Amino acid sequence: MYALLGLGLTEEAAAFGDWLRARVEAAKDETGNGSGPLRIMYRIDGTSDLTEETLDHFDGYKGSRPVRVGNGASGQL
Repeated sequence: MYALLGLGLTEEAAAFGDWLRARVEAAKDETGNGSGPLRIMYRIDGTSDLTEETLDHFDGYKGSRPVRVGNGASGQL
């Protein structure tokens, strides 16, 4: 946020602040005790469902395998 403000991007900084507040509120709702931890990563839409799965029917860069989508580390604290 500091970098955005330093560049004069005040609307973008405000939007990021709003996005972050929404994530904090969602974390409160998940735990039910009013104070939950934030996730280490989020999808671009703000959700945190990043379940990792392997796509066996695809080849990666130069035929590399396995091809995975998601991120298994998303559940870490």
